[in-house]
Amino acid sequence: MVGILDRLEAAGRVSRDRDPRDRRAYLVRITAAGRRTFERCLPRQRQATARCWVRLSAADLDKLRDLLRKALHTWRPRYTGEVRAHG
Repeated sequence: MVGILDRLEAAGRVSRDRDPRDRRAYLVRITAAGRRTFERCLPRQRQATARCWVRLSAADLDKLRDLLRKALHTWRPRYTGEVRAHG
């Protein structure tokens, strides 16, 4: 993760600051350049994702959504809206 953040920060796509609440962590924020890159890549990502699911039936997709919701619910109580990366 640190290597990915290093490259994104070097490219100006994210900024990284120390978390004032936890000296071991960083707050990572997307920059304007990162937002533009994200918006440019999003349609291609959606097309690729759609190709992954094309062979799944409606029932399979419903089950997949349910499983992903369960996984997200398990993770979400700790999610505060900010991405914190420990350094």
